[in-house]
Amino acid sequence: TAVILGGGEWMRHGVHRKRWEWTTTATGFSDNLSAAHLPNKTVLFFGPSGGQTNVLLEGAIYASGPFTTLTSASGASLTFTDASPGVLYKVHENPAFIRARASTVTTGATGLPIVEIISSHYAG
Repeated sequence: TAVILGGGEWMRHGVHRKRWEWTTTATGFSDNLSAAHLPNKTVLFFGPSGGQTNVLLEGAIYASGPFTTLTSASGASLTFTDASPGVLYKVHENPAFIRARASTVTTGATGLPIVEIISSHYAG
């Protein structure tokens, strides 16, 4: 399984940042973010170049799952590839638990996936 570093910090009052970094090319999922009390969420994906990478943002009601792929405000699945780095997406749902899952990370990639999610209680 992948070794995924997950760190979180309060950036200012009411705004929390969670960052997941893969440290190997193995697939796997991150630890859970439990921030249903912060309903406004934006996600950013930094992907490697080259190779093939596929990372999904998933949510669940229970910490043990089942997890399903979340969607953006436009209704698109929050599935990121090496062709979609650096774009901000608003998360449509607000489940009790959110995690990132890498279903594909190949050795041909330069760099490894990073997912950041900003959560706040501010509207808009």
